[in-house]
Amino acid sequence: MMKIGILALENCMQSSVTGPFDILSVASFEKKRQLPDEKTDLFNLVIITDDGLPVTCFNGLKLEPHMKKEDCDHLDILFIPVVFGNLKPILSNRDLIGWLRAQNKKGVLLCAVCAGVFPVAETRLLDKRKATGDTPPLEYFQHLRIGKARTLLEQTRESVDTIIYATGYEDLSSFRRLFKRITGLSPTAYRKKFSLYD
Repeated sequence: MMKIGILALENCMQSSVTGPFDILSVASFEKKRQLPDEKTDLFNLVIITDDGLPVTCFNGLKLEPHMKKEDCDHLDILFIPVVFGNLKPILSNRDLIGWLRAQNKKGVLLCAVCAGVFPVAETRLLDKRKATGDTPPLEYFQHLRIGKARTLLEQTRESVDTIIYATGYEDLSSFRRLFKRITGLSPTAYRKKFSLYD
């Protein structure tokens, strides 16, 4: 199960927090409905704020977080929301920017859209990188899952099948074909080439 954090910031657009939360919740719900024997959700979703306190969205509504950023142990993905208006307070929050950088160092995939990209850019992680904006959502999530599988193949000794299930795939052969199409190698060949273990 992927743990996904959605960062809620002062003056953010509420829909850029609740929208991804709703869409990913529906995906987990549909998986359970279609595969009732499956015990795990697709995603563990948490809304995170800088200090654990509610934030006020630009429309005046308050968002209640599940936790503050320091209490967030492990994430696979972190969404950074769209912020409306003056970005200066967020971009000058060195603690927040350092936390985003630290999350990336831990292997967390940082995702942002629109003005949410500015805090990520402030970390300097985007320097000399090409922006992406032309990937359809399905392809994007496939690449996320392949990226997670690559990390697990490199850093663990879990079986390939266990890793495939951990990325949310149920159809092993379908995943293997997709993995080979994206990486050019089968999962087993990829592990042999890039594993940290002999």
